[in-house]
Amino acid sequence: MRLVISKSIIVVLLIGCIGVSLSSMANSAIRYDIKEKVGDMDFQYIPGQGVKLTVFGVPVFNGSSLWVMTPGWLSRIYGMNDQPKLMEEATIEPYKKGKKITLYHYLSAEHNCPFSGTETFILLPDNTYTTTIEFTLAQDTPAIIEWNVGGFNPFLIIGKSYSAITGTAKRSLLGIIPVEARSSGIAESMVARGFSRIILTSRIGPIEITSDPQSDPVFFDYRKNQWADENKPLFWLGFLERDIPPKKRISYTISMKFPQQMKFESTSSGMTSIHPSVKVVDNAQTPNWEQNYIIPIPKHLKYTGQLFPVSNRTKIYLGKKPTGTIENAIEFFLRDLKELYQIQPMVVYDEVPSGKENEPAIVLGEKLRYTIPYRKCEEKGLTLPDNNEAYCLSVDADNVFITANTDTGIFYGLTSLLQLVKVTDQGIYLKGAEIIDYPALEFRGIHCLSGKDAGDEIAKAVRTLMARYKINTLIWQVEYLLWDSHPEIASAQYGMTKSDAQKVVDTAKKYHIELIPLIPSLGHTEWIFTNSQHLDLAEDPDKPYAYCVTNPETYTFIFSIFQEALEFFKPRYFHIGHDEVTTDARFPYRSKKFGKTATDLIMEDINKLHTWLTERGIKVMLWGDMFLHRDEASSAAFAPSVAEAKKRRALLPKDVVICDWHYDATDTPETFKSLKLWKEEGFDAIGCGWYFANNIRNLAKACRMYKNKGYLQTTWAGFNFKIDGNEPSWFQYWAYLWAANYAWTGDNLEVSKLPFSAKQVFLDVWSERKPILEKKSGFFIDLQEVYNRRLDDDNRKTGWLGYGRDLDLSAFPKDRNLFGETQFLIHPNSRNESAVVFSGKFNPTGSYPEQLEVALDHLRVSELHFLMTAAFRTNDNTDVGEITFFYTDGTKTSQKLIYGRNIFAFNDVRTGLGCRLVWQGNANLGQPLGMWDVIWENPNPDKKLTKIAIRSFGTEASPVILAITGVN
Repeated sequence: MRLVISKSIIVVLLIGCIGVSLSSMANSAIRYDIKEKVGDMDFQYIPGQGVKLTVFGVPVFNGSSLWVMTPGWLSRIYGMNDQPKLMEEATIEPYKKGKKITLYHYLSAEHNCPFSGTETFILLPDNTYTTTIEFTLAQDTPAIIEWNVGGFNPFLIIGKSYSAITGTAKRSLLGIIPVEARSSGIAESMVARGFSRIILTSRIGPIEITSDPQSDPVFFDYRKNQWADENKPLFWLGFLERDIPPKKRISYTISMKFPQQMKFESTSSGMTSIHPSVKVVDNAQTPNWEQNYIIPIPKHLKYTGQLFPVSNRTKIYLGKKPTGTIENAIEFFLRDLKELYQIQPMVVYDEVPSGKENEPAIVLGEKLRYTIPYRKCEEKGLTLPDNNEAYCLSVDADNVFITANTDTGIFYGLTSLLQLVKVTDQGIYLKGAEIIDYPALEFRGIHCLSGKDAGDEIAKAVRTLMARYKINTLIWQVEYLLWDSHPEIASAQYGMTKSDAQKVVDTAKKYHIELIPLIPSLGHTEWIFTNSQHLDLAEDPDKPYAYCVTNPETYTFIFSIFQEALEFFKPRYFHIGHDEVTTDARFPYRSKKFGKTATDLIMEDINKLHTWLTERGIKVMLWGDMFLHRDEASSAAFAPSVAEAKKRRALLPKDVVICDWHYDATDTPETFKSLKLWKEEGFDAIGCGWYFANNIRNLAKACRMYKNKGYLQTTWAGFNFKIDGNEPSWFQYWAYLWAANYAWTGDNLEVSKLPFSAKQVFLDVWSERKPILEKKSGFFIDLQEVYNRRLDDDNRKTGWLGYGRDLDLSAFPKDRNLFGETQFLIHPNSRNESAVVFSGKFNPTGSYPEQLEVALDHLRVSELHFLMTAAFRTNDNTDVGEITFFYTDGTKTSQKLIYGRNIFAFNDVRTGLGCRLVWQGNANLGQPLGMWDVIWENPNPDKKLTKIAIRSFGTEASPVILAITGVN
């Protein structure tokens, strides 16, 4: 069962993130989605995402999927994105005073796809929603189907009761949907299986779900599943993996009946106006910047409590004749000090003068070149490990010493030193610390793709997100560079110029990152056929995906590209891709006439590429999935049998480096058994993970446990690399920090126990957030008179949001007023209430303001800070409220509260632009909690304010405010 879910989710995620099928479909489709409204239901179907259904404006489903695969998920027979005319041929027709939408799933005859079927969605005015799939498998071939009817919104039902009738014996079930998911296992998380009816007591009223129990529908809690996206919690509704009998018409149906009238548990009190007391203070903001961690976490770190002051007068001694690499390291260090803290220490290309060894200074030196730092660290018991990337660092009140075996170690010592900066109202310091550090894994890499006009952004990522955190390798997938040797395949959409790519090459070299080019070969070679070119080289001419190994012209082409890449990148290693060769088109097809099997073609191609690259002194890397059977690996294993997998591995040259990718979000490193297999068979292997936290930490641990070469973090966020403005993909980039940490440390400490928030750190460093360096005056607004909710809860569920003690904000500090660099006044009222909860659809019993107007006595501000959160989650990019600012001249300006961008639910600990995650804690059962400083920068700081109006738009994500601070 675990295999079922893991495979389907990975297929969905890969296609959704890379977007290859979507982009090709969109070019030929007449419409890009289907939208219909019937009764109180809003239906939308988006190719690649599936169904989105809202009722009374509340999200019920967010995504569905359909996959037809060979057993074991070895290859795809049909996927929900494969029909290029899915939207064009879809029909929408009147049906019983409602609407019937039909999607036609099939492929044209030349694809020889045995699967065909229809997926229908019926929406009726009485708020009944029915979805059915009918299908046939025309050939006697092993196949399975999995149909996820929808990712059900958990916040509709958690904490609420349900009843169910299951099985043909009509067994009755009663229960409460748990506030916190019970388990990662499917059986333990099951609400009902094989049900004929489920009645959910939801926050929009009773929801009745019906189906045929003999078709074995399932409804289970997916929130703790190993494949769950923590940013998109859901319950899974539909039909898990089923064998498909050939030549038989089969159908599955699920129907849902929603209430015809929504009855809120709460009411809106309309507008509330207050003229609060305002307390003027000289420290509305105060310098308060420091990290209580270093990323990656060092092997030995001891904070001493001392402070070393750093200023423009501070001297940095490099010793005589430092390498250019040391100079690059110093440039990295000085740039941060200047940009973030406005200080420029003096660099001295000499040794510390005799007799002045104890005068305040930062002193750098390798063990065998400039030995004072080495001796000073030894005197403090800091013994330098025998590792080329190791370093020791000592900071006390008088001196800073960094020693290492190599200039790379010096660079890593400096990146750690930058994380010891502390800013107070007294000045800028380096925190006293003693560090001994070295990496657990030799290879610590990031994989990403190129992109049109993306050179500056990728170069920034190399410096800011990779080098800063001791990543030492970039595997850069560059098939869409504009190749001089073949201008005919230049992609207008993805093409990257060499001059743009050179920025990335130069930055990687400057900061100790080895760049390894990756150009997909054999499989995933759609790039060769860009602009409908070279179709004669395709193995399957009807679906140009893999190239034809038996056509000699293939190698004339591929080696001309490889040669150009070698001349440009001058690499030691070359990654040839070679993954998923048999999963997306007929293979073999053209080569069948030569009697070639898939194994014959795969090994023949690898040997040709390996021989060619080896003759030029280049080592080969490739993905490992085609050389594993599912019995030998947790996932990503596409050999048809164990025997065939062994045969392929036996034919592999022993000097190739295997990039063994597995995206299982498992709880144990032992899951990744193929890493042990590669080691035992004499191959260097690199474990390759994706963005799931458990995947990263346990896969990196497995690499260390099995003594593999290292860990690689893969990125699948589209063929155009983009971070700026690409919030939906940020989860893939803050995962770089987890990867850097776990690959360096080799441990697998749970993410919730790490001393840092990867999400907030990512946003801070990417946006180059600058700490404030001096106090700023301002004022506090006292909201005591409008507080309407406690932060804690009780067994009677009368507090916070009525979940009880298991999920409340009782962990929020009651005696603290400094959050980040901003002071807030939180003044509980006589009922111990300290939060203003605004109106919303999911609020517990009570009356809540739709709008709060706060009168101000002609105050001038540069910024306003709102300590706030939201009560419940909703879909990202939903407008959930608005804050309007009124000036004395009668003008006004507004700032939207947009979910997933600048406002988040208290148990959705992400962050975004325009806000900072300034407090994190945990609920009683361990669920992460947060509070945010939402910042408004006054576009007219010379104008005075008369009032501010905070308004809820009445969605389920009710805004919550604890305090407001103005900054002059």
